Amino acid sequence: MYKKIFFLVGVFVLCGYQFKNQNDKWIVDMKQEINDSIILNFSYVNPNLYSIDRVPLFKEKVIRNYTGVPINDSIAYYVNNEEGLQFYWDLYKTNEYNKSDFLKLVKEIDIDTLKFSKKPIKQGFVSIVGFYKNKQFIIADANRNQRFDDDVKYEFDINFRNHALDSLDVLNKLPVTEYSYEFYHKGNIQTYKRKIILFPSKYLIRYQLNGKQFEYLSSYRFKDYWKGEQLINDITYEFYYQARDNYFGAIYIKPKKIPFSKDEYFNNQFMHYSNDTIAIGDGYFKIDSINRNISKLYLRKIKENKGKYGQEIGSYFENRVIEDLNNGHFKTDSILRKRKYTLIDFWGTWCAPCVKMIPKLVELQNKFPLKLSIISIANDVDKNKVKEYVLKNGMNWTNGFINRNKKSLLFDDLAIQAYPTYILLDSNGKILMRGSSFKEFEKIENSIK
Repeated sequence: MYKKIFFLVGVFVLCGYQFKNQNDKWIVDMKQEINDSIILNFSYVNPNLYSIDRVPLFKEKVIRNYTGVPINDSIAYYVNNEEGLQFYWDLYKTNEYNKSDFLKLVKEIDIDTLKFSKKPIKQGFVSIVGFYKNKQFIIADANRNQRFDDDVKYEFDINFRNHALDSLDVLNKLPVTEYSYEFYHKGNIQTYKRKIILFPSKYLIRYQLNGKQFEYLSSYRFKDYWKGEQLINDITYEFYYQARDNYFGAIYIKPKKIPFSKDEYFNNQFMHYSNDTIAIGDGYFKIDSINRNISKLYLRKIKENKGKYGQEIGSYFENRVIEDLNNGHFKTDSILRKRKYTLIDFWGTWCAPCVKMIPKLVELQNKFPLKLSIISIANDVDKNKVKEYVLKNGMNWTNGFINRNKKSLLFDDLAIQAYPTYILLDSNGKILMRGSSFKEFEKIENSIK
């Protein structure tokens, strides 16, 4: 899922938008918004803060020049940057990054410095992450005046970092920090003005850390995005765009009548990539580009018809031939036709949340024996272990197996990013609901009548 996406996910105001047609070239006007209830892909919403220990000369300057550090028991300095390599290049040119270390970095990553801006760009902010008694605090010098005493101080209970992403209600109440940065691409510099919050979290880890750094792990979260909506063939579609610039991010397109969920993985079914072909109304559109200030999204209508199959609610589950637990195979369509509903469960014996939900699946089957079929597809490595677990726990329904060590197009086609994932189908294979959390499972259960 970590492909380059041409666009940042945007939020468009609920009135005043235009959807212009110019000989099959379509333009959606976009505007910036804040909405606490929408959870988009954490890869683009929650960037990490990084330790400045790798650039000791810069760290020395920060410690020497920055003022307003609050009383603390311990503290560490961090930085974010929208263009990391440009950041190191700018430090090197101002003698704040050791030459030998920079040349080593150039060799490791094969950096082409000709692609960088010739003038330093204003990006990132220095932040401090510290502890005082039983509190953890974070302060970002978002206005870049080398002072921490005039910026928002975010303060948390010392254990908050262990469950930050489960505390969205708390995060939504935090004060907003105004933050602007520049982004350089193909000779142009564009300034973006954003709204963020900062918080500690141990779960946002994308690299190995030693024990001390792990305690300080923190992130910032974009509170704004761009959004638009348009009535097409009597259906109102919403377009969302989120990321750091107009070049790298994610775009979501969905019917307005289908609300976003607090389950990120549910929402990801609406996420698209550059050059994707998207069915909107009775037509097919290709995402072409987005302008530099993220005010217009460009789509191109095409004649190509990819068919009715897809991953989103309202599309159809394509018939698949799945390996069963007895070295045979079954066709999904043959199961779908038996009852009004079919629930497909993507799971694995290695997945603690999946195992925890198995009794709920057994209860669901017993509650709707005449209305519901269940297909559990284990993404696992040991078929015998799966078979043993299925027999022991009363999973008396259709069970499939896909070797976890082998690539399967099924997971890519259906955007399976979390386990368990549940997809509810009708007897024709139409996707009615999907989700990965217990709350989404409850919604699925309540919808079966």
